[in-house]
Amino acid sequence: MNDALAAALGLEVTGPVEYLGAEALDRWGVMVPPAQADEVLTAMFDVGAGEVGEYSECAWRVDGAGQFRPGDDANPTIGTARELTRLTETRVELVADRRVRDQVLQALKDSHPYEEPAYDVVELAGGDREWGLGRVGTLPQPLTLTEFTARVAAALGAPVRAAGDPEAGIGTVAVCGGAGDSLLGTVSRLGVDAYVTGDLRHHPVDEHLRAGGPAVVDAGHWATEFPWCAAVAELLWPFLDVEVHAAPTDPFTVCAAPRRMRRVAQMNADPAAQRSLLDLAEVDAEISRLAHRATHLPEDAEIAELEKRATTERDESVRVSILVEDLDRDIAKLEKEVEQTRLREQKDRELMASGRVAAKQLTELEHELRGLERRQSVLEDEELELMERREAVELDQQRAEATVNATADEIAAVARRREEALKDIDVARTRTAATRDGLVGGLPEALYAEYERRRAASGAGAGLLQARRCGACRLELDRGFLDAVARKPADEVVHCDECGAILVRTNESGLPQGKPEE
Repeated sequence: MNDALAAALGLEVTGPVEYLGAEALDRWGVMVPPAQADEVLTAMFDVGAGEVGEYSECAWRVDGAGQFRPGDDANPTIGTARELTRLTETRVELVADRRVRDQVLQALKDSHPYEEPAYDVVELAGGDREWGLGRVGTLPQPLTLTEFTARVAAALGAPVRAAGDPEAGIGTVAVCGGAGDSLLGTVSRLGVDAYVTGDLRHHPVDEHLRAGGPAVVDAGHWATEFPWCAAVAELLWPFLDVEVHAAPTDPFTVCAAPRRMRRVAQMNADPAAQRSLLDLAEVDAEISRLAHRATHLPEDAEIAELEKRATTERDESVRVSILVEDLDRDIAKLEKEVEQTRLREQKDRELMASGRVAAKQLTELEHELRGLERRQSVLEDEELELMERREAVELDQQRAEATVNATADEIAAVARRREEALKDIDVARTRTAATRDGLVGGLPEALYAEYERRRAASGAGAGLLQARRCGACRLELDRGFLDAVARKPADEVVHCDECGAILVRTNESGLPQGKPEE
């Protein structure tokens, strides 16, 4: 149903508003000493964690550098109170059904060697599943809320009302046919510009907008569900003789609104001045488009993605740097022990060479020397292994730092592009503002004031009356109303019976009778 509604509004669908139909998953991340990682994983697997489709015992692990400083009352498995402890830890990650969260947590705590295990739990979103409630999509080109509301009314053939800033730019839209105010909180988190649904109530909409939610467009229950009928008919036509009942079945059969013309005092203005309003309306539309473009630059999204990547890269650089420091400390410790062993060996040899030792002591010294030689050999091998590992980790550190710097350069380059784009928009705004000032200067003061009143009220100050449609709201106008307009003098200012904008008449207006004077 919502696919049909989105198609009727000309949206390119990117996904559902709210995912449905699959289990809710948690992602668990646990830090554990490498020797106990298998034990902790097994305990979590036993209560249902690590199951993905037809696979079980699924997990990911990586070794890194951890640190902690126990408090006075702590009883640490590793380390001592008040002293900073650094050590290699394994981070394991796995998913689990959210319904067994308590069991997984208990299994983690029971099997973990630490007094206070370090872990995190992240609730996963729906991912790439296509099924779900509502749809989110993008318009072919941005519109103001006023323009978009008129588009919805024309597409669905029903009265429409909207709440929000009439001049707000609309590019990304969420839709849900029928009664959709239960999804107001969800669409607020999606970052869309507008939400189209039906049966909206006053207080939920008011609270939604006060909380900073997107504009809402209420097209009614029937109108937002009816496009689905044609979609179902198309599926059934190969098998059945199907006909869509086109007549509205909406229980609301009468729609009335105050006639805006009756509330506007008669005004006269030269037809040429009225035609100038079309140029002014186009300039105002361009100003709105520039404002929308300035707040929806592709560089903004690109910088946000790069910043996320940069955070991950900086974390990796810090992790590798800590590992280098740990290796340096271990190497220094070994060097000190090697030097102590060498000095002890030298002292024993000097004592043996002095000739002042008894035969039994000489035998003991020879035995100790052999042990010291073996110990020194082992220590030197361990030191060599650590130094080789340090060289490899140092290369990782250099690569990590280079990656961080490269991403920083990318962010700076995109930021420069963004600044250039904003400068171009500012130039266009200045040029457009100058054009607008020139147009306003040539208009009668009363006519311009009326245009501004109409623009503030409905988002569009004027529109061309062409082929029986108002160019401001794009709606086809009533024949009786057009008959009345056709009888009015060419210099009388008339207003759209639907949106209240000034209707500018030309030879292309398609009036039932007569033509406005030139």
